Parts: sequence; C-alpha cells; structure tokens
Amino acid sequence: QKRKKIIYSTLKKVAIFFIVFSIGLTSIMIGSEAFRIKLLNFITNVKESHTEIQVVDSNDIEIPIDWTYYYYPEYIPKGYELKVANEYGTNRILIFVNLDNDEIIFSQSPNTGKYQMDTEDAIVEELFINGCKGIYVEKNEVKTLIWYDDNTIYNISGKAKKEDIIKMADSLSIIK
Repeated sequence: QKRKKIIYSTLKKVAIFFIVFSIGLTSIMIGSEAFRIKLLNFITNVKESHTEIQVVDSNDIEIPIDWTYYYYPEYIPKGYELKVANEYGTNRILIFVNLDNDEIIFSQSPNTGKYQMDTEDAIVEELFINGCKGIYVEKNEVKTLIWYDDNTIYNISGKAKKEDIIKMADSLSIIK
C-alpha cells in the first residue's frame, strides 16, 4: 500500500514536470525564432536497430561518418551550401540551400527498380553525364536531371540554372 502511494506520487511529479516543461518549451518556441530554427534543424539517421536524431548548427552539417563509397559533387553553385545529409535505407540524399532557401537535392541509390517522372507539359532532353545516359526535365521552374551507371542511379533537382545542375552532375567524385 505504501509502495503504491510512493509510485503514484512519483508518477504525478513526473507528469507535472513534463506538462510544465512542455508549456515552457512552447512559450520559448513561439517567442524565439532562432530557438525554433535550432530545435527543428536536426538530422535523422535510420539504422536497422535504431534511429539517430542529432540537432546540428546549420553551419556545421557534415556527411555521416559511417558513409562509405558515396558520390559528392566537387562543384556546388555559388551561394549554396550543404544543409542536410540523410540516408534512407540505401538511398543517400544531400540537400544544398542558398540564402533564398532555394534547394538543390542530390540523391543516389542502387540502380534497381522503376522510377517515374512527371514529364507532362515539360521540357525533356536526353543527354549523357560522364558517358552515362540521362534525362533532363524542366517543369515549373524546377530542373531535374536523372542518370545512371551500372550500379547507381543519380538525381539532382532544384531551381538552379540548367548549366549548374549539369556541372554538378559532371563533377561527382567518389568518396571512400
């Protein structure tokens, strides 16, 4: 009986703490844009046994240390910098952002399966990137370039200039 009262009392205190903490956190988020951005700027890394969530300073984004044999563009258009590096299964995604919050998304994944693109009312062009067949699509200001080699399919999309998208693709180098 006495043990039940102690457990109930402890649970009650923990619940009150979380309520007060949640109210305080909400107040801080509403009042401070800088805190809101910092709180929401996190990287997730899904593993087989767990998911890692890491809050990062937006000027301190790095490629996850356990990535091996991935491609990274040596050319990044002026004004863009890496903001997000995520891995979803075998798909790796890098997001570069400029001061206007325009994104260039670069993804790489094993060359398996089918892929679909919205090409209705779009400019579509076949081209070659480093000797590999690709498709360039421009629709509603968004430029998308998809190409593949024997092992990997690559995708770069964003509102950057066509020349910059192609130059990024041509500049890929493997990081071991």
